[in-house]
Amino acid sequence: MGRGRVWTGSQAAVVGLVDRMGGISAAIDEAARRGGVTLGPGGLPELVVLPRPVPSLLGALSRIPGGRATLRLLAPLVVQGGTGILARMPYDIETK
Repeated sequence: MGRGRVWTGSQAAVVGLVDRMGGISAAIDEAARRGGVTLGPGGLPELVVLPRPVPSLLGALSRIPGGRATLRLLAPLVVQGGTGILARMPYDIETK
């Protein structure tokens, strides 16, 4: 019916290509309703983003308390293949 053309929303409504006007949220809500999807907190369907991110040790470490400081100490070993521990002060000094 669309014949490969690009239609505006109002044109598509006139020729019967769309049921009603709305954005992506309305489309997701309607698809969930028609598909019988169980709604979660707040009456919203659960959205799953694919592909799922691959969990990593560094990502998990950065989310725990004190994890970022630990990563700063381990970074020279992991990134540069160093053999020692880098000691850093808890602040940066800038000279002008």
